[in-house]
Amino acid sequence: MPVLVAARVVQGVGAALLLPGTLATISRAFPDDAARARAIGVGSAGLYAAAAVLALAVLPGALLSVRRAGGER
Repeated sequence: MPVLVAARVVQGVGAALLLPGTLATISRAFPDDAARARAIGVGSAGLYAAAAVLALAVLPGALLSVRRAGGER
């Protein structure tokens, strides 16, 4: 289990390091303020959509696990 936790920490640090580089790339590729705002908005919408899909994939299983742990009668 500690290896899985360590792997998730490494994954989180990698994501935290990746985001500023992505924003810098978008800022460089879209010098116009309106185009840059639109590009960041589209990227953010994609990230939120992916997070929602993952949450909807995990949530039913988590709810079933909690129900089973509570002792279904």
